[in-house]
Amino acid sequence: MLKEPKAGEWWVDRDEDDYIVLVVGFDHSEDPVTEDKWDDLDAYEMATFLKKFKYEPDCDGFDWVKPEPEVFPQYLIHPRGFFGDTAYLLRTSKDCYECIGKDGKSQSVNTWVGCDTYVREGHWLQVTQAEAEALLDKPVPIESPDDWVTQDVVVPRNNIDEWAWVIEGKIPRESQWERGNGNFKYTKHGDKLFNEILHVRCRRKDFPKPPEPAKTRVELRLWVHRFTGEIVHDGSSVEDTDWLEVLFDSTGQMYYLKD
Repeated sequence: MLKEPKAGEWWVDRDEDDYIVLVVGFDHSEDPVTEDKWDDLDAYEMATFLKKFKYEPDCDGFDWVKPEPEVFPQYLIHPRGFFGDTAYLLRTSKDCYECIGKDGKSQSVNTWVGCDTYVREGHWLQVTQAEAEALLDKPVPIESPDDWVTQDVVVPRNNIDEWAWVIEGKIPRESQWERGNGNFKYTKHGDKLFNEILHVRCRRKDFPKPPEPAKTRVELRLWVHRFTGEIVHDGSSVEDTDWLEVLFDSTGQMYYLKD
C-alpha cells in the first residue's frame, strides 16, 4: 500500500528530482494541495498525486538534492591508528563492517548502526583501498633456490640454462623456453638478432658468479742499496754504483742482484 501524504511533508517528482512540492493541506475531497518553490498552488487527485510524486523522508526543502547512492566496499582508518592490531575497517554494506587486522585477515563483523557519527565527527576517515592496505604488515618475501631468474652473466650453459628468442618488446611464453644445448658461443641474454631478443634464465641456485675483473699487470723495477738495504722503485734516484737492480725468477723470488 502506497504511503499517503500528510500536511507539512515534502514530496519529490518521480521523473524530475529537482521538482519538489510541499503538501500544505487538503481540499474538500481530501485530495492534496501543494505549493512549489515559485509559490504556485496545485490540487491533485490522490491517485494522480501518488503516481507523480514520491515521498523522500530526508527531503527538507525546495533546494534538497538527492544524495548519490553509497558504493561498497568502503575503507576507513583512524587518523591516529586503531587500538591493538586492527589496520583498517572494511565496510561491506550499508549495515555492517569488518575489522581487518594487520595480517590482512578479518577479525570481526560488526553492525554499522550509529557509526555515521564517527565518520561525521572525523574519528574515522574514508580512504582508498591502496591507502588502507598500505597499513598492513608486509610479509618478507622468501626467495626459493628454485625460482627462475634472468641469467645475464654468461652465454647459455648446456643443460643448466633455458633460452628463448622472442620478438622485441614481448615476454617469453612458458612453451617457448628451450634447454641450453651448448650451441651458444658468444650470444648472451639481451642480444638482438633481426627483430628478436634472446632471453636467458636459470634457477636461482644455478646463477653463475660474476667473472672476476681482469688483473692489470704493471711493470715494477726495484733497486736495493748495497750497504743499507734500502729499496726504491724510482730508478732516477739511483746515482752511484752502490745501488743494485733487483731481478726476480718466474716464482717471484729474488734471484740476482745486478752489479
